[in-house]
Amino acid sequence: FNEKGVTPANAFEQSIGKMVGSPLRLDILQILAKQRLVVYLTDSDAYVVYRGTHAKVTRDSGQYSADSTYKWSGGFFHGQMVYTNGRDVPQCYAPIGPNEKFKDLPNWPSSVRVKLIRPFMNFLVGLGYNNVSEQQYDSQTVFWSDVADPGTLPKWDITDPAQKAGTYALSETKAAIIAGEVLADTLAIYKEDSIYLM
Repeated sequence: FNEKGVTPANAFEQSIGKMVGSPLRLDILQILAKQRLVVYLTDSDAYVVYRGTHAKVTRDSGQYSADSTYKWSGGFFHGQMVYTNGRDVPQCYAPIGPNEKFKDLPNWPSSVRVKLIRPFMNFLVGLGYNNVSEQQYDSQTVFWSDVADPGTLPKWDITDPAQKAGTYALSETKAAIIAGEVLADTLAIYKEDSIYLM
């Protein structure tokens, strides 16, 4: 790409160097004008690439437990990256920068895991809910946060009537939730056999 638009490439060019491990997810972030940061997540670690330098930014408490079944999901929310893999406590990457580390999502209930997490308006929405002590996923339950003020991460206390956090089971069929994507002002939740709009 140049100032005139798209032009043919004469050859492939390696832009970020050799990655460590086998990435299960990759995001490219524009952090400042002409400054991009690449975030990639493997089964056990998180890395960033900034100006060609790869840095390990895995949380201080240890490696992750993602794999081809429990893949990373998430996205950009209020100036921060939020990720989950369904096994570990959801992670946030903030402030975003090559010298920062991932950390556990603040205010997250310690006994809960979600298979997918999606930023949606001023909410974070978890899809596929698990209480760790029960060791089994409820693949039909949606779990959403309280409203988050701009620039902040939300609370998740579904027992507090002052919060808008809650859960809802899409149990009309026995099919599992497999994806969720923001479409304009709705979150489309895809099950194996149906679609719901939130």
